Amino acid sequence: MLKECRAYFHNQFIAITSFDSGPLILSEDERELGWDSETGVAFIPPMTSIPPSAEWDEWYLFPARPAPELFKGHEVFVNYSNFGLYDPEEIVGAAKPGDDLAQWAGAVNWVREMQSRFWEQLARLKPETFISDGGKLVFVTKNRTIAAKVAARCGGSFEA
Repeated sequence: MLKECRAYFHNQFIAITSFDSGPLILSEDERELGWDSETGVAFIPPMTSIPPSAEWDEWYLFPARPAPELFKGHEVFVNYSNFGLYDPEEIVGAAKPGDDLAQWAGAVNWVREMQSRFWEQLARLKPETFISDGGKLVFVTKNRTIAAKVAARCGGSFEA
């Protein structure tokens, strides 16, 4: 999905925290375009080039360049196979007869805690948009125009 949506973000600073499950290693050509990397995060200025995307990518988009030190100790969420923002019980799946209920409850609680860490990190970083594209697309934005475009592209609608 990122490949299809990259053009919507040409006027944003992009901080890439995961490229194919790891840090994006910049080429010399990319560095010459003004791209740089600090704290394991690649920072791409607007209008230079459309960043690459693969699988298990995670992007934060900003209207102005973010301070790299904000990302010190950041958590990459896309690499959690059960990362999503909907009901943790749906993510884990319903408990079935014979399941270890303590283990199931622990898994639900772990997802709930992961979601809490995600929202705390988002509040600290203050991006305009967050996108992760791994096992599922996770898209969070303050920009209603972008939300509508992405929703239309996905064949759905968005909740404000």
